[in-house]
Amino acid sequence: MQQQDAFAAAIRKEDGISFVGDPYVKGFRNRIDSNIIHLYFDDGDSGGSVWMHLICGESSALLIDTGYGIGNLQAVIRQLTDLPVTVFNTHWHGDHTGGNAQFDIVYMHEYDVSYWKNAPMAPDSRLLPQALPYRKEDLVSLAESKVCTVSDGCTLDLGGRTETVIHTPGHSAGNCMVLDDKIGILFSGDAILSTPTLVIDGFPGGEHPDLLTVKAMEHSLQTHQDILNTAQWLCPSHGRLMLPAGYITAMQQCTQAILQDPDAFEIYDYIPAMPGHIRCVQDAMVVYTANRVR
Repeated sequence: MQQQDAFAAAIRKEDGISFVGDPYVKGFRNRIDSNIIHLYFDDGDSGGSVWMHLICGESSALLIDTGYGIGNLQAVIRQLTDLPVTVFNTHWHGDHTGGNAQFDIVYMHEYDVSYWKNAPMAPDSRLLPQALPYRKEDLVSLAESKVCTVSDGCTLDLGGRTETVIHTPGHSAGNCMVLDDKIGILFSGDAILSTPTLVIDGFPGGEHPDLLTVKAMEHSLQTHQDILNTAQWLCPSHGRLMLPAGYITAMQQCTQAILQDPDAFEIYDYIPAMPGHIRCVQDAMVVYTANRVR
């Protein structure tokens, strides 16, 4: 986690695209494809800072996640593109869906919709960054947007590039990654990161409990191995971007190691409110609790 802290400190010093309508977000064009813009929301600490990703095709664009819902994300998008924009949530957690109400329609996996609809709506109970000073008037209402559901294997044609939804449960029941076919970037959400992937009891359970497990994640990675083998780079929702594709294999091995011996772990206490067991294999890290293994 020292690497994550160092990354957060370094990126604060980097010049990026600034936005007239939203002082909370900084943009960075992808080093390989300038039609992909990574939008960084700094939570004022390190662990909760979040990336959103705008992918522009020839006829439309895709916005992956909407952050905490602080600031005018709609204005950010309009400064970057005039294309019609589709919004997709990798999963329902509040640091990925907080800005949904700024868009008429959002897409998410069918298994996460009920979790999102039942999430706390009150400002004092929703997920918000604790170390960031922000103006209360910049906090977006969580008024419900229209949600369209997607399932595993759905594709979005942006014109000249296609995005494929890959259902990767574990972190949430409907957790998904998105693969861009043009340059092979896997937008891996919270499934595969340079920071630990969390499969813990600190997140609500209930519906589809069998998908909130390390076993479900391992099975999904194996099931989707053929399409995942086409990925060249990973751009997660937290931490460093443009991770090498070897992170996928490392995550497969890490989840397998946990299933083989769940009692071989170290204590994870980086986030005191979300303690767990951590297992590391090469670059992959998974934090889990005993009831979320199988």
